[in-house]
Amino acid sequence: MPPGAGCGVGLCQITYGVNWASPSSPCFPGFGDLFNPLINLRVAATQFLQPALEQFPYNHIAAFAAYNLGISAVQQEIAEGLDPDARTAGSNYGYDVFTNWINFTAASCGYTADWSMLIRFTPLPAVYA
Repeated sequence: MPPGAGCGVGLCQITYGVNWASPSSPCFPGFGDLFNPLINLRVAATQFLQPALEQFPYNHIAAFAAYNLGISAVQQEIAEGLDPDARTAGSNYGYDVFTNWINFTAASCGYTADWSMLIRFTPLPAVYA
């Protein structure tokens, strides 16, 4: 994909809010050059993941799906009774990131994650959505 709107930038493939005034050095307002790995990770964490985790504090799959799709789109899916991943990349983006995060965290601590108790999707009451 050529540089410009809709093209993911850097490690975290940031698309939303990118300033493409200089295609060889896309930046995020207030942060700087998104090709700088530290800036890219900081933008992803503070501008996308943190708000999603705050919006969906009891549903990490929805939070990770929101990183891919946007918070309002995931809220709409939940309001419609759909899986938060219904319209994400591969229809499993949130679930895939969540399971990879858990597996990486467990392995970092010398453990193996036991997925036998995981329920794929349980709609949450509106108060948690």
